[in-house]
Amino acid sequence: CCRTLFSTHYHSLVEEFSHDPNIRLGHMSCMVENEGDPAEETITFLYKFAKGACPKSYGFNVARLANIPDEVVKLAKEKAKEFEFDVERKKLFRSLWNDDSVENIKKTQQLIPDEA
Repeated sequence: CCRTLFSTHYHSLVEEFSHDPNIRLGHMSCMVENEGDPAEETITFLYKFAKGACPKSYGFNVARLANIPDEVVKLAKEKAKEFEFDVERKKLFRSLWNDDSVENIKKTQQLIPDEA
């Protein structure tokens, strides 16, 4: 009889439960300055609960606030991009399993790098 579940960086939970009438999503508000330029971006957490899913992850900003070395944050960003690519590729393959239309096959070919 869980009444509250707190998670961070589990975007698949948001996707899975966003349309469930028994689930209400929320996130902690923040103010972002210089958004778009990761090197210049600054974030201030407002400690205010807001309705809905968080629009994006601010984990790398938090790492900078914690004085994690820049080279570590840079490597983490690269790994996150790789992971995101793999997740999207798996979603596409799952959709192909259920629907092997020509359009989906073309999308798959675009995600698979040329070996030649």
